[in-house]
Amino acid sequence: MITFELATYKKLGTSDLTWENYAPLCRVNTDAAAITVGAKWAASNNITDLAGFIDYCKSCGYILCAMVLSMIIMILIGKRNWLQMIFVSVLVPLLMWLVFYKVLTVNIPLGPLNFLRTLVDMI
Repeated sequence: MITFELATYKKLGTSDLTWENYAPLCRVNTDAAAITVGAKWAASNNITDLAGFIDYCKSCGYILCAMVLSMIIMILIGKRNWLQMIFVSVLVPLLMWLVFYKVLTVNIPLGPLNFLRTLVDMI
């Protein structure tokens, strides 16, 4: 990402660096409803159908998908404390769902864990 400061270093005399010394790695997406990835990266990581993934999340429910996804992300970034990984993968999606459901009153698909909604409503 090229910032205003980086674009003005040379003109202000603080450095010989210009935006031309850098290779862009990402693009800031100002449309919050869009996901932008490179076509090569998406093909090499088998991300070809976002609509299919969204349908999968609807059938499995948010909590189960978030648990699996957070476990995969932690493995990919090199975490190896399994107790911590399981703890985070279970509690964070549950707490996030609880905030969305009770505080923000947003109904998120739960899939097979639909009984949680009834259980939370009883409390």
